[in-house]
Amino acid sequence: MQERALGVAYNLSTLSEERCETFVKLGLIGLAVSAMKAHPNNRGVQEEGCSALFVLMQTVPDIAAVPIEECGGLAVVKIAKETHEDDKRGVVKWASKAIAEIEAHRKSGR
Repeated sequence: MQERALGVAYNLSTLSEERCETFVKLGLIGLAVSAMKAHPNNRGVQEEGCSALFVLMQTVPDIAAVPIEECGGLAVVKIAKETHEDDKRGVVKWASKAIAEIEAHRKSGR
């Protein structure tokens, strides 16, 4: 259920700044990180969570960065990448992209 919900959020948020802003305001980041923490061994939940966080950071970084930081999102994404290191086309790909976006935003000091 959580995997599908995160997948739907990802699909709806791609290429839509307005939708991404709405998702952040509705608390999608907290829900994604909570699902990832609750299901660390579920590859699908981890992949969808990482991809959702990546899209939000890529599309609306200035409003997504703070909730990701507050929820411990970067740490959860790093754990997902390590836990599912054999899934190069799924979790590792999306986790790497999310980590790059989060860390780039941190370095920019925005």
